[in-house]
Amino acid sequence: MVLLCDGWTSTNSNFQLYCLVAAYVDTSGKLQQHLVGIVDTPSARSHDLQRLFIAEMSKSKLTMDQFFCSVTDGASNLKSLAERLQVPRIHCACHVLHLVVVDITRMPDVAPIVEKCKKNCCKISKIAET
Repeated sequence: MVLLCDGWTSTNSNFQLYCLVAAYVDTSGKLQQHLVGIVDTPSARSHDLQRLFIAEMSKSKLTMDQFFCSVTDGASNLKSLAERLQVPRIHCACHVLHLVVVDITRMPDVAPIVEKCKKNCCKISKIAET
């Protein structure tokens, strides 16, 4: 199985949530994903997350030995967490793609085109509502 995890911090930093998902390919070749849990944590430090993640996984009778890798974004605490859990970490391709697209949209030649596209999308959206 693969452990997918990502975190979110509220805009005012009052709370942080981390989501854990177990993913695997079943015997018929279909991707299966199961929510292991959502952890509300006051601290995003890797040693705190390690304790909370293991506790959350144990509720589903899962152990780290069942996972051959974790998939996360590039957050330093999740990199450290993978080391603490002694599981290889793969950087999420969707997060990498997002970073590339953000950089491209900030290029001087591309930014005006993106703005025009945003305006046209708004116009189309308003037409679709009527």
